[in-house]
Amino acid sequence: MGVRRIRERAHETGSMVKAISIEDRLLTEHHEGLQRKTTFETGLIIAQLGVKVDTILRFVPTPEDEDDGKPGVLDMEWLLQHANQVCNMLPGGIGIVGCYACATGAKLQPLEAKLQQVLVGLAKRLPATVSERQTAL
Repeated sequence: MGVRRIRERAHETGSMVKAISIEDRLLTEHHEGLQRKTTFETGLIIAQLGVKVDTILRFVPTPEDEDDGKPGVLDMEWLLQHANQVCNMLPGGIGIVGCYACATGAKLQPLEAKLQQVLVGLAKRLPATVSERQTAL
């Protein structure tokens, strides 16, 4: 069981460095599953929050908006609503550390700016203890 350190980031204070880690198996299974079944998916990244390392536990796909959602379109408001609902259900020590999008290469590049906006929105809407961590993303 290998653990991969994905990214280190400086906390807002500038002095603390955080790392995000994930088991290779979790990353591989999720990536392969997405390649097999879907051409477009957005979701949240859930992790156990640690002092120096946040450990990714799960990728939580955002469900389709049945009311007015368009398939294959990133709906920032819907993703933020999903994040609020998920955050309210998580136990202490577990939190949302990011979001993801899976799409074809041509479709993925324009989504990057929108995902940055989603991260900013997450930081503003989530409880203070979680949003402090989000500002470092």
